[in-house]
Amino acid sequence: MFSHRDKSDAEIKEIIEQGTLEGVNPEQLAWTIANLALLNSVDKYSYSSSAKAAEREGKKRIGRKIDDVRVIVGHVAARNSSTPWMLQTGLPFSHVASDVQNHQEFRGLGVEMGANISATVSDTETPLKSPNLGDMPESCVALVLGYLDPLEICRLARLNRAFRGASSADFIWESKLPPNYLYIMERVFDDETLEKFGKRDIYAGLCRPNPFDNGTKEFWLDKSTGGSCVAISSKALRITGIDDRRYWNHISTDESRFQTVAYLQQIWWLEVDGEFEFQFPAGTYGLSFRLRLGRSSKRMGRRSCNSKHIHGWDIKPVSFKLTTSDGQKAVSQCYLDSPGNWVHYHAGDFVVGHTTALMKIKFSLTQIDCTHTKGGLCVDSVFIYPKSTGKESRLSL
Repeated sequence: MFSHRDKSDAEIKEIIEQGTLEGVNPEQLAWTIANLALLNSVDKYSYSSSAKAAEREGKKRIGRKIDDVRVIVGHVAARNSSTPWMLQTGLPFSHVASDVQNHQEFRGLGVEMGANISATVSDTETPLKSPNLGDMPESCVALVLGYLDPLEICRLARLNRAFRGASSADFIWESKLPPNYLYIMERVFDDETLEKFGKRDIYAGLCRPNPFDNGTKEFWLDKSTGGSCVAISSKALRITGIDDRRYWNHISTDESRFQTVAYLQQIWWLEVDGEFEFQFPAGTYGLSFRLRLGRSSKRMGRRSCNSKHIHGWDIKPVSFKLTTSDGQKAVSQCYLDSPGNWVHYHAGDFVVGHTTALMKIKFSLTQIDCTHTKGGLCVDSVFIYPKSTGKESRLSL
């Protein structure tokens, strides 16, 4: 994925100049138009009343850039005149068109408008009087948006009607959805509602926390990367002694996405196990336990940590173990620390090679040295997340 933030105006101009020749790739054109759109939004909404001259100059710069992009579209469309469908839609790249021409949604976007713009820009010596991004055909805008990430698409959709209309094209959002999104929806939602959603609505719905398995688990897509994330409540884990209130209690709290955590007062033998079977999209995933030393409480509207029962964690480390149904294993140890703070303790990573295959994951947290007791531990949940999301802190509430 490319980023418009890394390029200067001079580099944009160089890309535009290259576009009047040969060898321009769709990423360059998409990136250039996205920059124009972002520049347009800044000049439109971020100027002050005392900067009218700067505003006028900014609009002139935008007009010149948009004219240059129109020239690119016209020139390259003319070079591909042997492809009537390309000329009708105003699309500049035949090798890109081959990737999307099978999509009925794309074929129907802005055909008449695309023909008009192609005819207009074919005469490169006669620029339009009042150029603006709204004159671009929705089909061309849709192609551009397809190369951006979801957050950038949503931002650019606010610019004007052409971008807003193009941003709802199914083929754009289908490319952002996980390959196995139908399996995910069947696992998380009611089957009967599947056909009622467009692809953009499906993506938006999956980006929200979606409880399943009687509310003991949640699934969501990372908004920026589209990666699949899962949270598993402490109530879905097997905890030795959980039914004996001398050792464990379930505590209600708004600090957990599941509104409850398991709290350990004191025990000799700590053992927390879990397993989960799911059809993950291909990629590398991490698994972490969300834990905290100390029990939270509120006094006079302020949250504080009760460290009364915290003991035994500095004597021996706890052990984490992760295994998968295809033979992958990970084992690690660490000391629990940072009383009063929720910490994601990384248990291990695993790799999914085939999107269509179910994978069973088993994981555990143990400290079974019976020479001393330990206590004051809150167990909230287990997180499974694609490594592309970065730090585990992004998974918090």
